[in-house]
Amino acid sequence: MGKYPAITFTSREVRSVGPGEVHVIGQIEVNGQTSALTVIAHIVARERHATLTATAHIGNDVLHMKGMNRFTTDVTVKAHYTFADATS
Repeated sequence: MGKYPAITFTSREVRSVGPGEVHVIGQIEVNGQTSALTVIAHIVARERHATLTATAHIGNDVLHMKGMNRFTTDVTVKAHYTFADATS
């Protein structure tokens, strides 16, 4: 393991919780240890484009960092999508 280990989030389900809002449910893996994580995401769709913005609140318990003062960090991902033509 290097100084900064890889962190991987794998989603297993997306649930609609209201207009333009979904919960992305999955697992986060850090240093070979896995924890459940639900990320709240907002979707804005216009014509053939959509933008998804998701923010995860991750604490040192999820990162498996022991012996430190408790902290939380926010990780935000913004993804832009363009829908292909149905005939493509």
